[in-house]
Amino acid sequence: MLAYVETSVFSAVVRREHNPRERDAFLRLSRYCEAGVLQLATSRLTRVEYEMVPIEHRQPFESHYAFLNQIPFVDDQRLEGFNNFSDRYTCICSPMIEDDKTAVELRNLGIDRQDAHHIMLAIRGRCDVFLTCDRQTILSHRMPVQNSFPIRLFSPSELLAEMTDALSQP
Repeated sequence: MLAYVETSVFSAVVRREHNPRERDAFLRLSRYCEAGVLQLATSRLTRVEYEMVPIEHRQPFESHYAFLNQIPFVDDQRLEGFNNFSDRYTCICSPMIEDDKTAVELRNLGIDRQDAHHIMLAIRGRCDVFLTCDRQTILSHRMPVQNSFPIRLFSPSELLAEMTDALSQP
């Protein structure tokens, strides 16, 4: 099973008092990684987000980031070309931008652009699971996302409970 780790999980791990239940669950999931049952991955987008943390607090983020596999990064928009108009008095040049269809569909479900980009990367990276601690802006959209795309959204504690149950079945 391949699970994409979103930035809020890093925050839960690094800021111990912030979300101890999810932090402990994520650290327990590492046992499944060691057993080869689970692989964890993230993307360059996570690095962009944690680089906004003041440099004196960044090292734990970098340590956890380096531990994870990397999903190939893809922009959620692509420059298709330019529309140019000019006459003897003026020149107008405007870009033609194409939004990624998956990212657009995720944003249409009510997910903000940055979170939609993370989920899009996980989907393109063929992840089975998207791990987040963000209950309000991501997990609140769990059912519409799971009904539209081949990915499941979990908090670390939810995934841990599911894996523990599945592996304890005879």
